[in-house]
Amino acid sequence: MTNWKLEENRLVLDLSDKEIEELELDTNKGFEIFKAKKGVWVLLECEPKKTAPAIDEAEQKIIGLLLKKELKSRVEGAFEKLLSESEQAALKKMLEENKVEKFKLNEKYRKAIYRLPEKQKPASKTFEPKEKKPDDYTLEDDGFMIAKTEFVAQQISSRLAEKIKNGEFRGTRAFSGEFYIIDSGLFEQKTKPVTDFLKIKKHATIEELNASLALPKTLIKIICAFLTEDGIILERRKEQYVYID
Repeated sequence: MTNWKLEENRLVLDLSDKEIEELELDTNKGFEIFKAKKGVWVLLECEPKKTAPAIDEAEQKIIGLLLKKELKSRVEGAFEKLLSESEQAALKKMLEENKVEKFKLNEKYRKAIYRLPEKQKPASKTFEPKEKKPDDYTLEDDGFMIAKTEFVAQQISSRLAEKIKNGEFRGTRAFSGEFYIIDSGLFEQKTKPVTDFLKIKKHATIEELNASLALPKTLIKIICAFLTEDGIILERRKEQYVYID
């Protein structure tokens, strides 16, 4: 009798070499399991799923900072202070690969400013998201969404991996296990009102931000998740945020 066992929240089918041979299973293939009826499941052989390209978290953070930081924060010497040692190495590599460039507003300036090349800046598209149920938001209509399952998150990551890497979208996994993704242009547009409010109030809840800024709660939640990840704000309690001076 074949044994099933649970390992790290995954159901594993434990087959011996003899069972694999008898069932003529190709271990280089992938398999999907479907429920035929109660007590009966069907195991189908399929081509192995391609793994989504890994998203470099250091690159994504650098792109995010370059998209939203003021000029004075992107000056050579100042910008590096926002990065860890490994992220500084990533910045150097991005410069070599022309994913980031230096420019001077005027040749008389001694130091340059870091910025994304024009081709890497997210295409501008206007979104005016309204209040909806969290599950009803879509990237196409609203510019952001929440993926609540691992399967959906993998599908999105695979489909948008290159665009996320290039800074057109940002993606992150929340502590709850949900996966947040947002159009970078929308993020850049709507982040400033959130940070400006928190700078003045010092701390606020999502409810207070929603009432004052007239932004959907789900959008505020996603923006605050990225701002927390970037070290701009701190989530002191659940859905209560503090601006870090």
